[in-house]
Amino acid sequence: MIRQFIKVSSVASLMWSNLAYSESLTLADVDQIVSQAVAEATAHVADDAVIAVVDRMGNVLGVYAMNPSALPDVTISSGRGIPTGNGLEGLTLPITSLATISKAITGAYLSSSGNAFTSRTASQIVQENFNPGEHGQPGGPLFGVQFSQLPCSDMMRFGEELGVGPRRSPLGISADPGGLPLYKNGQVVGGVGVLADGVYGLDLSVADFDRDLDEMIAVAAQQDFEPPENIKSHRIAVEGKLLRYADVNERFLRARGASATLDNANYIPVPGYAPAGRRAGLAYGSAASGITLSDDIDVSGTDGVFVLSDGAGNNRYAPRSSLAPSPSSGGMTAEEVRTILTQALTIAFRARAQIRRPFGSHAQVSVSIVDTEANILAIARTPDAPIFGTDVSLQKARTATFASRPTTAAELSQVASVDLLPGILTIPPLSTYVEAVQSFVGPTALADGTAFC
Repeated sequence: MIRQFIKVSSVASLMWSNLAYSESLTLADVDQIVSQAVAEATAHVADDAVIAVVDRMGNVLGVYAMNPSALPDVTISSGRGIPTGNGLEGLTLPITSLATISKAITGAYLSSSGNAFTSRTASQIVQENFNPGEHGQPGGPLFGVQFSQLPCSDMMRFGEELGVGPRRSPLGISADPGGLPLYKNGQVVGGVGVLADGVYGLDLSVADFDRDLDEMIAVAAQQDFEPPENIKSHRIAVEGKLLRYADVNERFLRARGASATLDNANYIPVPGYAPAGRRAGLAYGSAASGITLSDDIDVSGTDGVFVLSDGAGNNRYAPRSSLAPSPSSGGMTAEEVRTILTQALTIAFRARAQIRRPFGSHAQVSVSIVDTEANILAIARTPDAPIFGTDVSLQKARTATFASRPTTAAELSQVASVDLLPGILTIPPLSTYVEAVQSFVGPTALADGTAFC
C-alpha cells in the first residue's frame, strides 16, 4: 500500500530577488483604487457596482457598494444554456460581495513578481478545453483549480479581523472577468474585484475581445497599481498559446484618470470576511502576514525558504512524524519528512520556470506533505510562489493519498446523497463517482491500493 505522498504546486516561476517587505497597500491606496473604480462605474451608469480590495494574503481591506441599501443579486451562468438544477447553473443568489472578494483574491493569489494573472486568465486555464472552445483539446493547465481556496479548507484562515493568511476565498478561484492584481514597485500587493453586470460566469471563447463592464471598472481601479508590462499574462505562452490578461486597457476607459468622492459609509461589512470600513494591507513576508522566511528549513545556495507562520514567527507546519500510520508502523519520521521537503525545494530552485519572466529563472512552488489520513506533516515554499499554490499543493497531496488507499471505494460508497438546496440542487451519492471511476479505470480502482497521482 502506498503510505504517503508529496505533491508540488504546478505553478513555476522566476528568480525571486530583493523582496521588499515594506510594500503594502495603505489606506490612501485603498481609497484611490476604489475611487477610480467608482468614477468609471458612474460613467457607465453602473449604479449597483460593488468593488472589493484585498492584500496579497487575502485579507479583505474594503468592500465598497455604490448602492449599499439595496445590494443586487447575482445570477450564476456558464453561458451554455444549461437548465437550472444542474449544479449552481442559473441560480440567482445574494452573493455580490462574496463574488467581488473572490475575484479580487484570484487576481492577488495567481500573481507574483514574475507573472501577473487575472480572473480572465483563470477563465482561460480552468475550462474543459485549452483553449476554451477548441474541441478535442485537453483540459486547461489548471483545470479544477477553481475549487481551491474554499472556506472548507482546514489550512486557509478565516475571520473578519485583519490577520495572518492565506485567507479563504468565499467562492474559490474566480473565472469571471473583473479580478485584477495590484502592484507597487514591481511587487504584487493585492487584488481588486468588481461586479456590476449582475452575472457571475466565465469567458467561453478567447477568439474575440469582450467589452466586459466588470473588467472595464477593474482596469480603471488598477491605474497606478499595474504590474510591469513584461510580466502580464499576455506576454506568457503555455503550450505555444498566449494567455489572456484583459480584453480592455486604459484606452477604453470612459473616466480615464478620474476619481470620485467616496462616502465611507459605503464600505460595507461582509460577515466572515471584513468589518465595515476600510483598512491598510499587510506586507507579504512580514511576521504579521502569515508567510515568513524560515529560520529552520534551509536549502543551501538559495535565497531562502518561506513557511506559513502563526503571526508570531512560529512555523505552523514544521516537519513532524506521520500520525497514521506512525513511524513504528511504517509511517515517516520527522527527519524523513524534512528530507523529502528539502529535496523537493532543491529541485524547484534548480528547475527552469515556464510561465514567469525573465525566462531562465527558477521555479517558484509550494510543497505539502501529508500522511495516509491527510494529516499535514509539512508545508514550505520558495519565496515568491503564488499564494494559491499553497492550498492547491495540499489538495494534490491529499487527493493522491486518498485515491491510492485500498479503502477509498468503500468509504466513498457510504456517503449518501445530499439536498444542498431542496428541490433545486442535490448532490448524488458518492457511490456514483466510484462506479464511474471503476468503469473507466478498472473494476478494482480505488479498492486495490494502486498508486494514483
